Amino acid sequence: MLYVFSLQFPERNGLTYEFDLKISNKGGDNVTRELKVNGKKMEEPSGFTIVLQ
Repeated sequence: MLYVFSLQFPERNGLTYEFDLKISNKGGDNVTRELKVNGKKMEEPSGFTIVLQ
C-alpha cells in the first residue's frame, strides 16, 4: 500500500514551497521525503518546520 502526502504553498515573499511524503509498506516500510523551494530540491533534512507569516 502506498500513502502520498503533498503540500504546496502559494508564492510568499518571492518563494514557493513544495513538500512530498511517500510511505510504502509493501515488503517493509519505505519512506521518501522531498522538499523543494522555488522548484529546486533541497538536501533532505532530518526534520523541518514551515511557518507562514
